[in-house]
Amino acid sequence: MRLSACLIKEELEGRLAGVVEGEGYHKPLLSKVRMYQGEHFLEAGYLYIASKETLEEMPEMKKGSCLLYPGRLEELPLSYNSREGTVLAVMEQGTEAYLNYILEIFEKYSAWEEEMQNCINKRKNIQSMIDACRGIFENPLFLCDQDYRFLALTGLESGEKETDTVSQDVMCSFRFETEFQKLWNSSSAFLYQSKFLPYRNLSYRVRCGGNYTLGLNLQESRVLFRESDRFLLEYLGEYIRLYYDQNYMQLCQNQEEKTAVLKGLITGKETHRESLQLVLDALQWEEDHSYQVYCLKITELEKKYRFVGSQCTQVEHVFQHAYGLEYEDCLVTIVNQTLLGRGRESAEEQLRIFIRENYLKTGKGRAAAGIRNIRASYLQAVAALETGEKKDPTKWYYDFEEYCLDYMIYNCTGSLSPKELVPEGLLRMKEYDRQNKTFYLQTLETYYREKCNTSRAAEVLFIHRTTFLERLRRIRRFLCMDLDDPKNRIYLILSMEVLKNDN
Repeated sequence: MRLSACLIKEELEGRLAGVVEGEGYHKPLLSKVRMYQGEHFLEAGYLYIASKETLEEMPEMKKGSCLLYPGRLEELPLSYNSREGTVLAVMEQGTEAYLNYILEIFEKYSAWEEEMQNCINKRKNIQSMIDACRGIFENPLFLCDQDYRFLALTGLESGEKETDTVSQDVMCSFRFETEFQKLWNSSSAFLYQSKFLPYRNLSYRVRCGGNYTLGLNLQESRVLFRESDRFLLEYLGEYIRLYYDQNYMQLCQNQEEKTAVLKGLITGKETHRESLQLVLDALQWEEDHSYQVYCLKITELEKKYRFVGSQCTQVEHVFQHAYGLEYEDCLVTIVNQTLLGRGRESAEEQLRIFIRENYLKTGKGRAAAGIRNIRASYLQAVAALETGEKKDPTKWYYDFEEYCLDYMIYNCTGSLSPKELVPEGLLRMKEYDRQNKTFYLQTLETYYREKCNTSRAAEVLFIHRTTFLERLRRIRRFLCMDLDDPKNRIYLILSMEVLKNDN
């Protein structure tokens, strides 16, 4: 990878004593390193490392050359012929030490370029290319599509989004800023200060084939931008363009095939074994693995501003071994619990944080044995979401295990109202409690909760056992039922739950 003299200067920060900027100072022209041996002129594209012993007189410097000198600029006999190249004066130290420094800088950026090329050749996801930029950019970096939806951002490779990365809603607000839209048509990276943010953004528009446009953004939220950030962002943009030009059609086709097959499984449609196997191979899943479905409720606003794709990507990165798709006002996420292994609890905690920060109501189904059984987990997740919203509207996370009984109660009445299903005596007793400020319904509920232990139930209610027994006698008169009969016990417990939910 060719580097600019400007970038070399920034990498040598702390060792620099002075600089003379020549022609091509900001351009990536340097590709090789040489020890200066008294040449009369310095070739373009080379960075020469000189010493006081070898630099007896100043050589002629070609445009695009660079000379690194351990000493002060005042010691150099700079002439007109030497001003076409860049001179970097550094603190006095052995030339071999500086040779190692410079080689490390070239190796760092060559490794970055190699990793980006590897992402293209092996058709890795676009997040892998952004992950490769760790150590290259010191500020948060993110990529969005032409609708301002996040496609990738720094921090997701560790399972945690950068806390100072611009939020999705703020990113979408850029579309309403006239000045940003003007700059958006620029062919080079541009600086922009949004009225919604306290820091600047360096943005670059990546134009892919088929008029498909991506936005590459670096935000100045940690350290001030370096001069070389503009060149590096554009360089990264070219690799992203290559990635999409080579892989975009196949990526879209594969994504559509995966979504169609998995959507068929959760809706109960017949799925051909060959199609399913292709999807499993692409995801590196097995048919007999254990799977669990989460349903995240999405709003009309999120659909309008197309946040769903970004949320889907982020949930997939939370679980690592997951696939998300949009279906019937929900972001349905299928998680491979077998591959997730011991990371389940950590991923679950991160999901709770994510849905709380994004105000997403979520239902969770039970684990299903085998990919062909995920419909049951999906239906359970939907049931948990619907039941949880009805019973506990202030909560945002609903596990089917916790809401299974409530779901049964909500759906057991059919066309009859709850009052038409419960014993008439229970209704009379409830009304008597309301009018006379008594606690017979609470007494019966406590009696069953304490497994018909009258002494323990009396302690819970802070009354004498004799008083409790007298209440039971009156309850029996209200109900005209044997309270200890197994069928009556189930009937009364369910009836009391039905009355609670009816309220």
